[in-house]
Amino acid sequence: MDVPVLVEDAIDPNGAVTRIDLGGGDELFVQVEKTIVHRAEGLLSDESVEVIPHDAERVTVEEERKKATITVDCGLDGTHSLTVPAARLDDALEAVLAGVLATTGVTDPDERTVEAFRFSELTVVVTTHRLLTHVGAATWDGEADVFDYDRVTDLAFEEGSVATEVVLTHDGRRERFKAPNEAARVLRERLVGALCTYHGVDSIPEIDGESAEDGGTTRADPADPFDSAIEPLTVDPQRLDDDRGTSGGERKATRDGSEHERIEDDSEPGPTAERNDDGGDRSAEGVERPNSERTDPGGSVEALTDAGFEPAGVTNEELAERLEVLTTTVERQAAAIERQERLLERLIDELSRELAR
Repeated sequence: MDVPVLVEDAIDPNGAVTRIDLGGGDELFVQVEKTIVHRAEGLLSDESVEVIPHDAERVTVEEERKKATITVDCGLDGTHSLTVPAARLDDALEAVLAGVLATTGVTDPDERTVEAFRFSELTVVVTTHRLLTHVGAATWDGEADVFDYDRVTDLAFEEGSVATEVVLTHDGRRERFKAPNEAARVLRERLVGALCTYHGVDSIPEIDGESAEDGGTTRADPADPFDSAIEPLTVDPQRLDDDRGTSGGERKATRDGSEHERIEDDSEPGPTAERNDDGGDRSAEGVERPNSERTDPGGSVEALTDAGFEPAGVTNEELAERLEVLTTTVERQAAAIERQERLLERLIDELSRELAR
């Protein structure tokens, strides 16, 4: 992997690396034990590298409209802040959080983070071995709940008008948390897929060998991760017959029993223009338009020339010379404007990144 020279000194060559582009030449190089922040050289700053360790006690997130700040609290070792564009927050946070969970011993070395979800004051992390829920404004703190898949026997989803409640049976107890409906389907797919893969089964009821009583819940099935109680749309053929019209202007009876009379189209074809014998056009009203009223624009220039008139203006050679000079000037000005635009865009981009740091 081609990395900047400054990053080579900080990166572990034997460890896996997740590379995240932050835009403007800035990048993140995330490994298990640390995150390396590389800031590219710009008009207002020099190239720099910062190393953020993952031996953290707490990770918090502050999100604004255009940027977001990830703060890694390492206790006595200090606090490190990482500012990223808001559009790249989820990618950066998921990679950093996976490293923190692995470094602090929450996840196993062979365990992989499937996806992280942020639901207002609730953060949920789905891994290949367990489900973690982090309650509170912090992304990771001591109040987190860990549900190992080897002790999970059932999983169900109760859909509401705003949120979907996830019901997890863990060690014989039912644990519940809610996810907004717009993200619940993705969470359901990831969680069901990871749980079934861990147990080596095709569906949730197969985990404990029998199907638990539904009790009004909707069970997840990896074959249909978006399984729901939605019924297919049906159409009443009789209603179609009542609403559908037929050709020729005939209409069926309406729903209230009233009928419309058949409308016959007895109109005759409209009048058409006819040509008379002397070459004129005859309109529908019988008015003739003789050929003398039609003008022929052709030959007007030749007629003026024959009468002794000469066209005013410059010659073709002069026009070509002026056009060439004008074209050269316009192209030169366009190139200068393009250079200025690129410089302004670069300056604005670097100012934005400086303000975001």
